[in-house]
Amino acid sequence: GGGGGGGGGGGDDVSENGGHSGGDKLVGTTPLEHMNRMRGAAAPTAKLLEGSAGYLAGVKAHRADDIETKREREARRRKVLSEQQRAAESAAAAAQSDALVALLARESAQEAALAERLWQLRQEKDVLTENRKLREAQYAERREKDWEATLRREHEAHEANRAEYEAAAAREMDEWRAAQAERAAAKAAANASACREIVWQVVMLAERAAGYREATGANVPVSEFRRWLALFRAGDAELGAPPATADPQAEAARAAALARQREIAAGVVADYIACEGEFAPAAGGGGSETTSIDAIGASAVPSAGGDEEVERPVGFNEHVGAVVASLEEVTAAAEAKAPLPELPFPLRLAVVGAPFAGKTTVAQALAERFALKRLDVEELVGAAVTMAEAWVPPPAPP
Repeated sequence: GGGGGGGGGGGDDVSENGGHSGGDKLVGTTPLEHMNRMRGAAAPTAKLLEGSAGYLAGVKAHRADDIETKREREARRRKVLSEQQRAAESAAAAAQSDALVALLARESAQEAALAERLWQLRQEKDVLTENRKLREAQYAERREKDWEATLRREHEAHEANRAEYEAAAAREMDEWRAAQAERAAAKAAANASACREIVWQVVMLAERAAGYREATGANVPVSEFRRWLALFRAGDAELGAPPATADPQAEAARAAALARQREIAAGVVADYIACEGEFAPAAGGGGSETTSIDAIGASAVPSAGGDEEVERPVGFNEHVGAVVASLEEVTAAAEAKAPLPELPFPLRLAVVGAPFAGKTTVAQALAERFALKRLDVEELVGAAVTMAEAWVPPPAPP
């Protein structure tokens, strides 16, 4: 810069000198002359080149120094920046490490607290689970007991209802059977009374006809017999009133008294045969009564060995017992049977009634009791139909 400035100053001087001196000398000169004069006044080219080269070398050296200086400054700056960056990074790493350590410490404390809380929660959960299981077991046991109690109550109620129902059914059945028996008895009594009246009217009609025949020696006129039949159909008492029937209660009382007498007689006979009760032998055996009884009733039976004889109790005698049994059988009241009527004409009876009323049974019983021949209408009609079907008409006359 100094050289350049000096060079520039020298140029200025030359220019000024040349100007001042040239101004005076340019007057009346040609341009070519002036060019030549300028060439002569100018410095030599080699010197200019040498000066320029030196100047350029100085500039280059100065520039190289500047570049080197800049490079060193840049290196120092980069070194400082790198050191600062490394320090910042170290500080940041340390701060981050500290923060991580603090964070880890906090997290460790939180994790410990959380782990403790989790353990407490697990313990509470286990306790709750055990309590729930215990309550469920208690509830199940209570439900089972309640269910058993309910079943037991229902069973007892069912048994009570069944017993009550069975008792009510038994009462109703007894009442129904009693009512059926009463109705059957009433029906039987009504049927018996109706049959008795009808039979008695038939008997009275037959007696009237027999009396007319015995009195007149002839058959009953048709008109009179029709009048008697009309009376019979109407149930008129003119034919004759039926005999008074015995009271059923009195008959039942008489039958009960007779049964009691028979039971007493049978008991007395059994006591006599077994020598018990009032027929037992008296203690001591010294009296005359005992002697007479011994003389009458004592009997000896040979023993199993054949030599010794075993005496039976006093009063035991097979022959006497047989005689007493025969007497009891003979003296027992036999069932009274009605005597057969003595009729001067053959007996003819017609048994009428509703279907399945027992006509055939009554007819068979009457035929067996009075030695009658039973005529079955169905058999007669069947035989007639068979004969009619088998009958072949004679051929027509030619």
